[in-house]
Amino acid sequence: MNEESSHATQQNYSGFIYIWFDAEAKKYYIGSHKGTIEDGYRGSGLFFKKAYSKRPEKFKRRILEYVHEKENIIERENYWLSMIDPKDLGKKYYNLKKVAAGGDIVSTLSPEARQQHAEKSSIASKKYWSSISEEERETRRKTCFGGNKFDRSYMTEKNRKNKKFGKDNHFYGKTHSEEFIEKTRKLHTGNTYRLGSTLSTESKENISKNNPNRKPINTPFGVFASSDEFAKRIGSCVGNIMRDRLDCKITKHQVERSKLFQEHQIGKTPRELGYSYVN
Repeated sequence: MNEESSHATQQNYSGFIYIWFDAEAKKYYIGSHKGTIEDGYRGSGLFFKKAYSKRPEKFKRRILEYVHEKENIIERENYWLSMIDPKDLGKKYYNLKKVAAGGDIVSTLSPEARQQHAEKSSIASKKYWSSISEEERETRRKTCFGGNKFDRSYMTEKNRKNKKFGKDNHFYGKTHSEEFIEKTRKLHTGNTYRLGSTLSTESKENISKNNPNRKPINTPFGVFASSDEFAKRIGSCVGNIMRDRLDCKITKHQVERSKLFQEHQIGKTPRELGYSYVN
C-alpha cells in the first residue's frame, strides 16, 4: 500500500480521515476510519472497492487528518467532503455524496445534529442529481447508479406471463398428493433400481455361494460350507471364530455371550478347540 502521512499528529489518535488517488482513472476517494493506519482498512465505497480490487498497485493513500476523539470522526470527514465540487462527485471522485455515508453515521448524533445531517444529505443529493446530464441520469436510473449491468428483461410483464409466475402457473393453489410425494421421495433415495424390493432366499444363497471369500470351516460339530452356514445351524453369532480371531484366547465374556464355548475352555484358542478354515 503506497501511503503518505504527517507523523507529527499520529500520537494517541482514535481514527483518521484519508484520501485515495487512483493513478489510472485519475479519481479520488475520501473516507474515514475508526482505527489505526496499519489495520488494513481501505474504504467502504462500492465503486472505490471495485476499482481497488482490480488494480491495487495504482492506488496511493494520503492521511488528511488524525482525529483524537471518536465522536468527531464523522464531523471531520464531512468537513473534508464539503470541499468537493458537487459536479465532481462520481466523476473525479468515487464519492457520490458530500456527506459521510459509510457505516452507522446517525445513531450517535444528537437530535439537532441528525436534523442537520438529513438536511445536508438532501441538499447534496439534489445538487448531485441536478449536475448530471439527462442522458447520464437515465443511464444511472436504469442500471442502479451505473453499477448493475444485469439483464432485467425477466421482470417485464410479458416474460412473467411466459414463465407462468403466480396465478398464471398451472399448479397455482394446488398441492401434490401424499402418494406422489412418497413416490418422488423413493425415486431420489438410494438405489432406485431395487428400491423397495427384497432378495429371495434362493438369490441370497446364490450370492453367498459365489462369494470368492466363502471358505469351508472345520468345527467340532462337523464341516460346514461357510461360517454363515455354521452360524445358521447353531443359531448363534460366530464372530469369535472368524479367520483373524482363530488364535485369540477365549474370554469369560465370550463364554457368557456365545453358545460355542464353555467355561472350562477359557484361555484356549478356537484353533486349539478344532476350528479351522479349509483353503
